[in-house]
Amino acid sequence: MRTQIKATLAALSCLWLSSCQSPGRLSHQQLGSVDKLETVRFFYPSAGGNIEAYVVRPDGEGPFPLVILLHGHSFIGRGAEQVLATAQTFARDICFAGLAISLPGYGASEAVQGSVEDTTRRGF
Repeated sequence: MRTQIKATLAALSCLWLSSCQSPGRLSHQQLGSVDKLETVRFFYPSAGGNIEAYVVRPDGEGPFPLVILLHGHSFIGRGAEQVLATAQTFARDICFAGLAISLPGYGASEAVQGSVEDTTRRGF
């Protein structure tokens, strides 16, 4: 019984701590208000539907160079969240702004019909 309680408390603690690291959410029109070293999730309209993206702002006044991060293919549809740690490292360690984008049909981006090349082109 004690082992189950300890395991439950450990799991709840992990969930609570991971929620502290969740990115905020903004509309694409509000991106100018991103705080230093903050990660925010937003959606932008494209010819292929609404695209999910995350932006990470470095510390300092800027302007900043920008690195755009695209995820690889995933059978479970994971999108840009899988490259967020890399974007955050770029922002924290070398002062690059990071933009992580979920390709159409991945993450929370809308899936559109067509070839991979066409849907990717319409998404950007």
